[in-house]
Amino acid sequence: MTARILFRHDVATFLVGAARAVPRTETGGILVGHREDGILVVTHALIVPAPIPAGDRYVRLDEPAGLLLRDFLDQREESDPAGYVGEWHSHPGASGPSAIDRRVIHDLTLAVGDGLALIVVRPNHNPRLVGRVGTIHRGGVRVFKAEIVVFEPHRNLHQTGRGTKERTEQP
Repeated sequence: MTARILFRHDVATFLVGAARAVPRTETGGILVGHREDGILVVTHALIVPAPIPAGDRYVRLDEPAGLLLRDFLDQREESDPAGYVGEWHSHPGASGPSAIDRRVIHDLTLAVGDGLALIVVRPNHNPRLVGRVGTIHRGGVRVFKAEIVVFEPHRNLHQTGRGTKERTEQP
């Protein structure tokens, strides 16, 4: 099974830019968005600085991340469906999600709930977002690859049937 994650184009571009700003260090943070017809839609991304930046790992502390997310959501309109939908971080090289990353999405899914995303940003000359989604299945967690689809935010997600003028190419 392959899950699908829709990313606003400006958010995908922001993630690549954030990763390129610190080319030898992993950086990361929180994904904010909502689910629409069972599909994860990422509308914002927040940077949560690592306490000790490193080139081979990104560690996000819960307390500062929670405060940043709460402050962000407090500024949103009451009717805005945005909420926590997952995590992101960069890999300075060309690698996708590591065994540690797959374990993180597994553990987050157990702790927080079904349908969370983990995105790895590969900011090299051919930038890509590589995703995994954790789901609860028969009392356990399964982690699936995710197809990343980038869309223009000025388009209504229902304009072309299942979604957007979709682009599978990435920033």
